[in-house]
Amino acid sequence: KNSYQIFIDDEKIILGKQTYTWSNVTDYLLMVKGSGRYEVDTLVLFINDSKIMKYNLTYLNKSGLEIISGIEYFKSINK
Repeated sequence: KNSYQIFIDDEKIILGKQTYTWSNVTDYLLMVKGSGRYEVDTLVLFINDSKIMKYNLTYLNKSGLEIISGIEYFKSINK
């Protein structure tokens, strides 16, 4: 199992030990594979148009949609 926490605020997103400021995150998406009990959510961050970071959200206490909603909110206030 993956063991990390996600923190989102108005300046950055912290995924485990990695920190990304909103100015470095050019795009993001949520990949959902499977369905029902066997659904796997993966957060994909595009960093400065050159790096792609993938994070498995399956074992976290928030759904992928809740995390994406938080990202959309904080990313929109930083434009």
